[in-house]
Amino acid sequence: MYTALYYPHTNLRKPEFTKTALLLWDNVNYISPFRDYTPHYADSILAEAADLLTVRHVPSEDEKREAHAEITRLVSAKLPEWFVFDPEQPNLNYEIMPEKLLPETWQLLLTSKFVQQSKNLSPHGEVYDYVMNTSLGLTIMSILANVCAGQEKPTITDESDNYAALTRYFTVLSKGTYGHVDLARDIAPEAERLVTISLNTLSGQHVSLQDIVELRKREEKAKAPFLRELRRKYFDEVKKYIARLQSVTKESDKTLVEHEFEIAMKDDLENLRRELRLKSWKLLVSKEMLIAIAVTVGAVVELITTTTISTALLGKALFDHRENKRNKYKGHAMSWLYRTQPSVIHG
Repeated sequence: MYTALYYPHTNLRKPEFTKTALLLWDNVNYISPFRDYTPHYADSILAEAADLLTVRHVPSEDEKREAHAEITRLVSAKLPEWFVFDPEQPNLNYEIMPEKLLPETWQLLLTSKFVQQSKNLSPHGEVYDYVMNTSLGLTIMSILANVCAGQEKPTITDESDNYAALTRYFTVLSKGTYGHVDLARDIAPEAERLVTISLNTLSGQHVSLQDIVELRKREEKAKAPFLRELRRKYFDEVKKYIARLQSVTKESDKTLVEHEFEIAMKDDLENLRRELRLKSWKLLVSKEMLIAIAVTVGAVVELITTTTISTALLGKALFDHRENKRNKYKGHAMSWLYRTQPSVIHG
């Protein structure tokens, strides 16, 4: 499970959220209105991140029909007045590209009076035919995300606070049970908290979005899957703690889980550093290295032979050292993050 589905937007908007996405996922799908659609990015680093990470997902006809059924349930419920679109409050205007839903879904929403028609042309060329209250727009996109994600993809959003409020509302509406409307279940808040804790363990060194983008670019260019294996090792560890955070409700329990994760990551990082230092020391006192030095210094044979022997022995020592270091990296969850530090010489 190394692919997630991102909603409600088509483009990545927040650097911290994007850091988390780059650290955890191989790919992030976004809901695209049609196959040739290309999201607009004003920020060049976010654009680079999106190029490395995002893959469009165009809802199929079956997915649109499934979303239509769920949206029908939604508008048939007793929605509060604050779901009604108010053109006098422009900050509550929400627009969805019409191709993401069926025409009959839009007709249903227009009939419900919660949606009005619009002919607004955005600065980037997208035409939005419909406008609605932000709460309703977010709810519709969450329903669509839940359908598009299916059973295998977790869903992530950079609108976690807004969706948390909507989830609380629908829980109350369903008399204490979450499920009156099938909203996507967002794991982004827990993931982002744990990633932040991980990054803070790196000796206080700030890891920028550009640092992580550069490491992902190295991962993409590498012929061997070494870096990807390290990132997946980190993801697998984080996923265990995400599940624990989602299983508890008390803030004190969440704090305890996060504290345990912080200690585990600090210990893992310190063990990694210690093992790498030990490997570097063993290289210096290895048989091959000592013989290579002795042959070079002693010059017991002619120059060309001495050079050949010492170079071969040194090459073998360095190759063995590199392979041993790679194996050490693979045993630690913090290895991928450790390699974002430009001051460290990595094997």
